[in-house]
Order: sequence, then C-alpha cells, then structure tokens
Amino acid sequence: MKKTKFSFTLAEIIIAVGIFSIFSVIIFGIITTGRMSWAHISAKLYLQQQARTSLARVTRDLLMSEPSRVFITDNGQSVSFKIPCVKANGDLDYDAFGNLVWGDGSVKDNSIRYFLKADGSQKFLFRQVLNNADAVIQETKLTSYNTDFLVKVLSSGRYFIEVSLTTDRYSGKRLPQSISYTLSSEVVLRN
Repeated sequence: MKKTKFSFTLAEIIIAVGIFSIFSVIIFGIITTGRMSWAHISAKLYLQQQARTSLARVTRDLLMSEPSRVFITDNGQSVSFKIPCVKANGDLDYDAFGNLVWGDGSVKDNSIRYFLKADGSQKFLFRQVLNNADAVIQETKLTSYNTDFLVKVLSSGRYFIEVSLTTDRYSGKRLPQSISYTLSSEVVLRN
C-alpha cells in the first residue's frame, strides 16, 4: 500500500481564513455592542440615582417649611426657605412665646437655598445654608452633570409646589448619545 501525504491546498487555507475572519468580526461586534449597552445603562442608572437623591433632598426640606417662608426667584430656578429648628434631643424648638423657631433646622434665622450655578456651558444644582445676613455658611453641590431645576407654584390656595429636575450627560467616545433623565414632584406645604 502506498502512503499519501495529507496537505491543504492554497484555496482551502484561504477559505478557512475567510470563514474564521467572518466569525471573528461577528463575535467582536457582539462583544462591542454588549460593552456599549452596559456603559449606557450604567451611566443612565447613575444619572437617575443622582436625580432621585437630589430631588428627594429638595422635597424633604420643602415639606418641612410653610408657605409664608418659601421664596421662589430667578424664574423658578432658585428657591429659599426656612424650616423649624430642632433641639439636640430631637424636639422642636420654641421661643418664649410658644412659637416655632425657624431656621435651617438647627440654627435660628438661617435659611436654605437651592439654586443652579453655571460652570462653563453646564449648570449644576447647589444647596446653600445662609445666615440671617445672607452670607453663605455651607454650600453643597448636589449634581455632577448638567442640570435644569424648576420650582413653580401650582395652586396658591392649597400651596402646591412642583419641583422638576432634569439631568443630562454626554460622554463623547464611549457614549455617543446624550442621556437625559427628568423627575417631578408635587409638594404640599404645611399649614
């Protein structure tokens, strides 16, 4: 019996390399699409979490105020107010006449202000604690991405205030599209 050597022809090698290349491109496309989707969803979740946390803080503070102590300025992009002061033991603070002491929650006559501050082409939501001379005692940046903030009175009889917060992010190479998230909350003020 005669032994034959088994070998591949050039045409067979070219066909095999071509099939391997097609599968490689398909697999690379699937992996790239998965990574882009994961990055997009992660960025959107972070944006939503930041918007919810910021809106919850504004809403919580506003709920403790009363209508006569809320001042909306800058076409609804700034809101200032006072909330009842609380003693160290957790009880509400009253003056000598039995009236609530109003301030920033801990210091009498201080106030809280939420507003947008521009930094270049973007705006961010800030929270300030102001003393009775309107000097800034504390300033906290609440959002890391471009933000739009609007406070408006829906009904003066019942003192409904609507707070809207929109954050958006554009991430260039990794996320070629803009991600935007809008939240709204109606706040019914006390008294």
